[in-house]
Formats: sequence, structure tokens, C-alpha cells
Amino acid sequence: MGGGVFGAVANVLLLIALIILLYKFFVSRKFTSFKERDTRDSLMILDSRLAKGEITEEEYRRLRAILTGNAE
Repeated sequence: MGGGVFGAVANVLLLIALIILLYKFFVSRKFTSFKERDTRDSLMILDSRLAKGEITEEEYRRLRAILTGNAE
């Protein structure tokens, strides 16, 4: 096998890097349902359309209420 101290240090650093990558992968993922993600994406698009002036504030409020389930 060989490698000595350098090999041992390299293995430890590799293990630490792997643990960090796995942690970041799983923690960064939001465990939300597809419906929640779709609603969030739809709201972001709606916000963008309002900011661009593509829809009025009244249309924005009406569509937002529909998306969030607060429709009258």
C-alpha cells in the first residue's frame, strides 16, 4: 500500500470533502412537494409580470389569490 503520512492526510481530506459535499447536497435541497414548488415558481413569474408592467395590480391580486388558495 504505502503512501505514508501524505497518503493518510490525503485520505482524510478526501473523506472530509466528501462529507461536506453530501451535506451541502442534502441540506440545500428543500423537501417540498411538487405542488409547493409549482406554486412558488408561479408566484415568481407573477411577481415578474407585475414588475414588467404586463399586468395591473388588480390582476396581480386576483391571480395571486387564486394561486395561494385565497380566492374569494
